[in-house]
Amino acid sequence: MQNIQKINYKISELDSMKKYPKKLYYKGNIDLLKRKKVSIVGSRKPNSYSKAYTYTLAQNVIYNNKLKSTIINLTK
Repeated sequence: MQNIQKINYKISELDSMKKYPKKLYYKGNIDLLKRKKVSIVGSRKPNSYSKAYTYTLAQNVIYNNKLKSTIINLTK
């Protein structure tokens, strides 16, 4: 079981937020924050077209940027 740890450094990707969080915590491999990242934000209840399009988009981003991915779950 992994413990929840506090992040003791600034994450530049969060600088664009109106208010940078006073405290940040993580659980797992913090070294993943140093790798390339991509975020896809959308509806909590996407229709089937949106799911298919987003899946295709994500696959292309991963393939074209040589990012590693194990699972893309768009059903939640």
